[in-house]
Amino acid sequence: MNRQEHQKNRGTVLILALWALSFLAVFAVYLGMGVRQKMLFIQHIEKNEKLRQLAESGVQKAIAVLNDDLMRNSYFYTTFGKMSRHNNFEDFTEIRLEDGFCEVSYLYAGEEYGTTRKVPGFIDEESRINVNTAEMASLKLLIQIVLRWNEEDAQDLASALVDWRGYHTRELKGFYSDSYYDNLLYPYQRKKDDFEVIDELLLVRGMNDSLLERLLPFITIYGDGAVNINTASAPVLLSLGLPEQLVDKILAFRRGPDGEEATGDDIVFLEDQDLIALLEGGGARFSAQEIQRIRAMVEQQKIKTNSRYYFIQSEARLPRY
Repeated sequence: MNRQEHQKNRGTVLILALWALSFLAVFAVYLGMGVRQKMLFIQHIEKNEKLRQLAESGVQKAIAVLNDDLMRNSYFYTTFGKMSRHNNFEDFTEIRLEDGFCEVSYLYAGEEYGTTRKVPGFIDEESRINVNTAEMASLKLLIQIVLRWNEEDAQDLASALVDWRGYHTRELKGFYSDSYYDNLLYPYQRKKDDFEVIDELLLVRGMNDSLLERLLPFITIYGDGAVNINTASAPVLLSLGLPEQLVDKILAFRRGPDGEEATGDDIVFLEDQDLIALLEGGGARFSAQEIQRIRAMVEQQKIKTNSRYYFIQSEARLPRY
């Protein structure tokens, strides 16, 4: 082999070696990216698991606070109990745990319709209107007040809600509801039974995500249908058919001298009989006719003074996020 051919062979080997190195480099980068993606995925799973555990700790603490209060106060709804559940900065704000923080809070529906604010604590479901048991008139009023709809549109949505849970066929706007659901692009049948989860309302004719979000602070699927007068908001009490003047009196009376909800001077009705006695002791603030109206609602089991179901929402965060 002459010198020229020898150099040619060496050049060929060098080119092959460079190609091999390039291939190995690309392969190493590919493997490295795959390993990195897997590591990031594992880290994401671990982060979510830590957050889940932290959030669950918040829920468990809320349950412990509730159980302690129930045992301490013989299951009566007291001023202290109202504060510890619904306005408890000490127990539910920035809860420090080993791996991070959590807090338990809810959106309180203010007395100005459409406004909410974040409050440390948890909410009782029976401060809301039960869409499984509410009369159509109550649902219509609630929809009118919260969504600020006219009477006709509110009636349509209320009818659709009652129709969904009912065992009958109701005509809505000139056609049968069964026909409406059957003629959808992806048809389905009416439930003809109670709502089991709140998001099930999205299946009802006329409901959508935006409307449900606005209604959520005022509706529930839990409880026997009676509303807790100690915690119910103005829209909920109005939807029961109570006149606005009487609702304003009830809210002002239960808030106590400072005018703030869930504070140490709140007046809390311990039992149904206690409710009437306290209102009668309010002097000229409540007329005999107003007291009689509330008494009738207690007898009709539309109003009560305690709750058995609570919604606890816990949020968690890690120190470095």
